[in-house]
Amino acid sequence: MAAGTKHDPIWLEEPPYRIQVNFGLSPKKQDKLRPELERVLHHSFIDHPEYDRENLPEFLGADLYLRAFKGEDLAGVFTADLLHSGGRPVCHLLSGLVLPAMRSGGRLMALCNGLTLDLASQAFDSDHFYAALRSANPRVVAKLWQDPWVRFYPRYDWEEWDPGERQIRQGFCGQAFGAHRCDLEGRMFYDIYPAPLWGGRIPWHHDERVNRFCREHLRDHHSDAFLFLGPTTPPFNGFPRGRVKWPGEVVTGA
Repeated sequence: MAAGTKHDPIWLEEPPYRIQVNFGLSPKKQDKLRPELERVLHHSFIDHPEYDRENLPEFLGADLYLRAFKGEDLAGVFTADLLHSGGRPVCHLLSGLVLPAMRSGGRLMALCNGLTLDLASQAFDSDHFYAALRSANPRVVAKLWQDPWVRFYPRYDWEEWDPGERQIRQGFCGQAFGAHRCDLEGRMFYDIYPAPLWGGRIPWHHDERVNRFCREHLRDHHSDAFLFLGPTTPPFNGFPRGRVKWPGEVVTGA
């Protein structure tokens, strides 16, 4: 993170939610929030010690760490890293975890992802950059294909590519997750989940086209995921811009 030092958190009020934005967590605060993150992760996604060992330090050490509350109750945790890959700026959406009792049909995720993209645009000093995340959730796949701010790939037509995407995808795969886990195109991760997700209950989508896409490319034992990556499509309408300020220097590839 280009800011170099930790900064005090900032609160964003967006009823019915309150978002605490942390610009990097100090080691002391990482220790304090680890039990909370474990609880959200285990209840919303996966509960396995191997996954915890590999991913919790990355989530807690993220450049952006958002804690979302509804009233006084924690609703979810969203984390992201800001980096360069292949000379291009990338906002890596590391995690988007919403507790089952707090799910809102995607409203909270859209709010936190929008806030993250706004901060990334400030940090990169440009509205034009790439965003990336991994997912095996059919409902998330459907929302990504409809995302108004980023054109994520792969899409239903597997052969469709963004012109700049090929230049950074494989390098980003290795940079973010390890090249040994990526397919040759850099669109799939293999064997990254050590246990069934969502308690073994796949959240299928009402659009069978989305479900068919997932069945075709994800293997039956449900340990794989897609790497969704694509360019932003400004203007970023539909979420509050500039209400939280990036506190550090511009993030460069140097």
